[in-house]
Amino acid sequence: MPMSKLTFEIRPSPKTNDHELLVLVDGKTVLDEAHMGIDPPKFFAQFSKSDVGQLLIGRCRCGVVGCDDYFVAVESAPDIVTWRARKEIRFDRVEYEDALRNASRDFSWEDQKRRAERLAGEILRGCQTDDGFAFQWASARIAPMLIKLSFMKGDKQKLLEFGWDGTTDESVIQGARRFKRQLDEQ
Repeated sequence: MPMSKLTFEIRPSPKTNDHELLVLVDGKTVLDEAHMGIDPPKFFAQFSKSDVGQLLIGRCRCGVVGCDDYFVAVESAPDIVTWRARKEIRFDRVEYEDALRNASRDFSWEDQKRRAERLAGEILRGCQTDDGFAFQWASARIAPMLIKLSFMKGDKQKLLEFGWDGTTDESVIQGARRFKRQLDEQ
């Protein structure tokens, strides 16, 4: 069986107020018409685990993860990575890992709001509130000039926020650092 080439296409998804990352194998999407790609941060977060046995690559056309998700089973060998879904796809492991690494570091698709979310998330990763709620995500797309922050404890969510100027990286970095200091002082 010949080796396939893995690439990605990231495009805005106005319907879902995020982006969709299309997984391309040999230049063609793996998804059918009933599915759309996953938001890039959600897709790449799956690789924070050392062994990815199952990979979410598509969500239902309605845009909700958890509704008719499209998964591939992933098997890693020393030289080959194999995906199994509707058919078997094999990748050269080095090329596969290079494609993932390069795509995860490419932020050219981000607009200012998505960049603000990433920057705030990098600063707040691992933070907790004094009552044990752990930071999950940051969004600049919910309200103008506010970075909304989700903290979770079990199945309970707490939404917090900080302000930013809506246009500059420095404003979000300063706001996130100030917010983190306030958490640390609690």
